[in-house]
Amino acid sequence: MSGLIISRHAEARMRQRGLQDQDAELARQYGSLISDHGDQVFLLRDRDVEREIRALKQSIERKEREMRDLKQSIERINRLRGRKFVVAGPTLKTACHSGKRDQKRLLRKWRERE
Repeated sequence: MSGLIISRHAEARMRQRGLQDQDAELARQYGSLISDHGDQVFLLRDRDVEREIRALKQSIERKEREMRDLKQSIERINRLRGRKFVVAGPTLKTACHSGKRDQKRLLRKWRERE
């Protein structure tokens, strides 16, 4: 648990109170640090918990937006299967469906040039 040594007393109290080792690490990470008689006390106040929950929810929302964007990209790319776009310099000359025969012909011609 990243350097935290748990005393037997703390281990017993945590067991009695249904707390896990990970809970102490979360308190260190997200709680407010208070000094009490030379000891460090990590207190998880309502505002600490609300702040972290809000940040995590925002992170989830960002990830969900990213997932939606990725799914839309998959759909767009899949929709373009078998299409060809003819470009000359900066100009798009045409866009159309390309059948299997046309694709083979274009690929064969391209390989011959290389």
